[in-house]
Amino acid sequence: MTEFRWLYEFSENLQRVMHDAGFTQKRLAIETGLSEAAISNYINGTKIPKATTLINLAYALECSVDDLIDFGSQIDF
Repeated sequence: MTEFRWLYEFSENLQRVMHDAGFTQKRLAIETGLSEAAISNYINGTKIPKATTLINLAYALECSVDDLIDFGSQIDF
């Protein structure tokens, strides 16, 4: 999987999970301690979250990390 594809899938999954959980960007920022700009970057697919951030996002959204991204695929650079 290319980095671009990884970013796209992550942003799509994040948006879906946020919608299903009734979260706004602002609420997710508050729940995770991240800035709204960081959440926006993840949603827009312009930044890759660190592993710890990914775990915190999943925790706040009460989902598994696998709901956000499939780690079964290697990222090709």
